[in-house]
Amino acid sequence: MHVLITGSHVEKKATEKRAGDGTISTVHSKVTVFDFKIDLDLTSYISPYGTIKTLPDPKTSNKLSLREVIEQHVTEENPFKEMHMKKKVSWDYEDLTRAIVHAIRSVNYRYKIEISYPTSNNRVIVHSASPLAQFMRSTWTKAFCGISLVGVVLYPLREYYKIVKDKNIQSEFHMTISTADFMRNNYWKIVDQVQFKNE
Repeated sequence: MHVLITGSHVEKKATEKRAGDGTISTVHSKVTVFDFKIDLDLTSYISPYGTIKTLPDPKTSNKLSLREVIEQHVTEENPFKEMHMKKKVSWDYEDLTRAIVHAIRSVNYRYKIEISYPTSNNRVIVHSASPLAQFMRSTWTKAFCGISLVGVVLYPLREYYKIVKDKNIQSEFHMTISTADFMRNNYWKIVDQVQFKNE
């Protein structure tokens, strides 16, 4: 997980365009110019210990226990069954966002600030071990379906049937540092990278 901070402003740009009859006209447009991009890795602050819970069924809103979900998955005969576990990291993102914006504004940056928290590798998928599912996931099958018309029919059908049978589980982790401590440790790292053109 990262915190990605960008600052940008809009500049007016004028370009000359020549028409077919030789006349020249000026075309005005607006372009976004990025002043800075700050990328801070938050992975080391994520606790290695978390909790696992089930999510409500999107169709019925019923929420089963973890044991019930696993038992249903094991006994399910669908060869394309999958169990998904999404990783969620709990933190006071709103408080951190406000603190970062305040820090950047304190050095007189008055343009647009965007802050996001992109994640990667935040999903675990348990695939079916059935021979048919393994065959469909193989590289050779995907390559064959990609160069033939078989994939046009086969893969959409498989995806439709698979989605119906998905079971969703969520793991929740907490940060080992408060947003206030994070800002104290990284304040200068952030503001030192803020660059902009004075007007």
